[in-house]
Amino acid sequence: MKLYKFTAVFNPEKDQKNVYTVTVPALPGCVSFGESLNEARYNIREAMELYLSCLLDDGRIIPRDKKIKTLKNGFIKSLKKDKN
Repeated sequence: MKLYKFTAVFNPEKDQKNVYTVTVPALPGCVSFGESLNEARYNIREAMELYLSCLLDDGRIIPRDKKIKTLKNGFIKSLKKDKN
């Protein structure tokens, strides 16, 4: 089992309390959201798992993590995903 670690960017929605949009800079198009921080974290992990599964099924290389240094809004978390 291989462990992948990626940086996820959580951006709070301006007009909705406790709603977050989440992106993973190293995985273009890997986007999710949640109506709480816990839901957003769960949903992006699921999205990452599907994204990585598709890359592996297609025989493509898993990209390296991209570090984000500054943000105007939101915050950054490192997420780990186990992958066989």
